[in-house]
Amino acid sequence: MLRLQQYSDDLGERLTARHELSARLAAQQGPAQRVLDVGCATGWFEFLCDGRLSSVLDGIDIGEDALTHARRNAPHARYAAASVMALPFADGTFDGAVMFEVIEHVPPRTELAALREVRRVLKPGAWFLLSTPFAHPVSSLLDPAWYFGHRHYSRARIVSLLEQADFRSTHTMVRGGLWELSSVFALYAFKWLLKAEAPLKAAFERGRAAEFLGERDGIANIFVQAVAAS
Repeated sequence: MLRLQQYSDDLGERLTARHELSARLAAQQGPAQRVLDVGCATGWFEFLCDGRLSSVLDGIDIGEDALTHARRNAPHARYAAASVMALPFADGTFDGAVMFEVIEHVPPRTELAALREVRRVLKPGAWFLLSTPFAHPVSSLLDPAWYFGHRHYSRARIVSLLEQADFRSTHTMVRGGLWELSSVFALYAFKWLLKAEAPLKAAFERGRAAEFLGERDGIANIFVQAVAAS
C-alpha cells in the first residue's frame, strides 16, 4: 500500500528546478547594488540567492503570512508589505528587479500598469527578469487553475507589454514540459484533496530539473530578460 507523506510548506519541500533556474538567471545579470523582488512570497528567491548575489535584496508581497515565512527563510533580506501597483520606493531606486510568476495574478488588464510601476523604481539600464506561465495548448489544458482564470502569456504578448512599459527585452526562453505540468497537477490534487505530498516526488523533481536546467525548449513557463530603457 502506498504511504503518503504529509504535505509541508517547509521551503526545502517546495523548491523546484524552476526556482533554481530563476536564481541562476539572476546571478548571470550585471552587478546590482540593490535588487527588488516583486511578489517575494515565502522568500525562496532571497534564500537561493544568499551567497550568489552581493546585492541588497528588497522583497515585497501583499501577504503578511508570506512575509512572516520570508523573514524566517531568508533573514538577510529586507521585506515590506506592498502591492506592485503602488511600490513604496522612490523613482530610480533599484539596479535590478525580478518578478517571477506574479504578473498572471494581478487583476485582469492591469499588467501594463504593474510593469510601469516596476519600471518607475528602476534606474535607466537596470536589468529585469520576469517569468509567467506560457500560452501553449498543452500547458493550459494541464493547468487546473487555467479553467478558473489563471492566465498564460505568449511570447509576443509579454514582449509587447514590456515595450509599452519602457523596457527593452533582450532574451526570452521557454522551459518546463510534461514533468513540470504533471507535477503541478499532482500538487493541486494531493495537497487540496488529501493534504499530502504527491507520490514519487523525487522522480518528478529529477524530470523537472532536466526540463528547466537543460537547453531544450519547453512549453510550461516563459522567462524574459529585459533592460529598463534609458
